[in-house]
Amino acid sequence: MSTPSQEPIKAGPKWAGPEQDVPGAALFTAPPYRPVERLTHAAAVAGLGVAVGIHGDYLYRHRRELLSSPVHSLVALAGGVYCADLASGLLHWAFDTWFTEHTPVVRRVVLIVREHHIYPQRVFNYPISQDVGIMAPFGVLAAVPTAWLLLRGRAGAPAAIASLSYSVLVTVSLDLHKLGHRTNATGVLRWAQRTHLVLSPAWHFKHHAKEHDDHYCLVNGIADATLGRAGLFRFLERTIATTTGAQPRADDRAWRRRFGRWVSPNRTHPSRHTSSASTQKGTK
Repeated sequence: MSTPSQEPIKAGPKWAGPEQDVPGAALFTAPPYRPVERLTHAAAVAGLGVAVGIHGDYLYRHRRELLSSPVHSLVALAGGVYCADLASGLLHWAFDTWFTEHTPVVRRVVLIVREHHIYPQRVFNYPISQDVGIMAPFGVLAAVPTAWLLLRGRAGAPAAIASLSYSVLVTVSLDLHKLGHRTNATGVLRWAQRTHLVLSPAWHFKHHAKEHDDHYCLVNGIADATLGRAGLFRFLERTIATTTGAQPRADDRAWRRRFGRWVSPNRTHPSRHTSSASTQKGTK
């Protein structure tokens, strides 16, 4: 596997289209899926499907409870959506910040996110089947335990709504992320972007400015505007860096440096150099 420490590459335009031939694209090609990877993805998707079915059946049978307590239902839905947005941001932050393409198990995802910081629009080259397979295990972590509690009568409708919305949204978060790269949206999608129901380019492209060290969340970005703005990701970075001695974004910086993209001269607090949304598309 090629590493970013090898010879420099003169990168193509940062915002090249997904089908445009660009220098160095082959470096981000992961090996073919192994049988165990396919089996893991299939098992996660199947398990999620069963759990979602249990949630749906429970909510249908308790629909009168939902209608009688609309406020509780809406709060549960909002909580599930928010948690999915936050979870997608934490995962995005983790892969951007700590792993390398040589890390077992996650190497494929690391190559995707490294390519994404070099050529953002090539994210459209990845099919929904791969996106869902990657994220389904994180949806299962909530859906399966909650489904068991529902079957045992130990959880109610609000828990079912929160768990269902979280599990489904976090599983499709990589494809919701792509909505944040659709600059030509019209109609309902454009309205949804503007109202933060889904991720908008105006919001998400702030992540692609300079050091790529904020605006991580992929569902609608609300968690970025709250816990992210309050300093959650910087706190986690300081804690891990202090504990382990690891340097945040070291591998991502090496890849960007190899391709001649902008790299912050300040390794300790790069977020201070992050540009505004109005200049991000002109950044290397």
